[in-house]
Amino acid sequence: MAIRQPGRVALHVNGGFSKIQLDTGHVIDVPTDSIPANLRPLGSRVLVTIEPTYRSRTLESQEDLHEALRHRILIEQYCDTKSN
Repeated sequence: MAIRQPGRVALHVNGGFSKIQLDTGHVIDVPTDSIPANLRPLGSRVLVTIEPTYRSRTLESQEDLHEALRHRILIEQYCDTKSN
């Protein structure tokens, strides 16, 4: 079962990763290129979907890690449907 959490783009770091602060307070690292270009500005509201994955091979390099993350994380625009 996928995990879906809203959050904000918090920081871009060297090495092609960005930090997203989830509304739960947790911070996750995601490949920057997995974030649609229009959602990359700091502070953008995003919805993060993390699909469970089964590791079938050893991750031997940073490129292997990036590839594995690309296949399990989906970043979309977050629209708050609650009325204030």
